[in-house]
Amino acid sequence: MIWERLELSKDQWFQLARAFYDLAHGDSKKFSVLSSDIVDHPVARLCHRYMESGNRDLLDEAGRILTGSRQWYVYLGRTF
Repeated sequence: MIWERLELSKDQWFQLARAFYDLAHGDSKKFSVLSSDIVDHPVARLCHRYMESGNRDLLDEAGRILTGSRQWYVYLGRTF
C-alpha cells in the first residue's frame, strides 16, 4: 500500500493526504493540527516549504511522492 511505502500508517497517510489536498486548494488549516510524527515526514516538509515560498513545484513534488502518481490531483480527487 502507498502508506507503507512512505513509512506511514494508513491513518497517518489519510491525515497527511487530506491536509495536502486542502493545501492544494488554498486551505492550510489542517497542517496546523497534524501530529509531530506526520509534520516531520518529508512530504509535510515539502508542503511547509511550499507555504513559505509559494513555489508550486514543491507542491507538485509532494503530491507525486504522496500518491506515487504524476496525476496526484486525480488520485486524491477520487480518494476524497
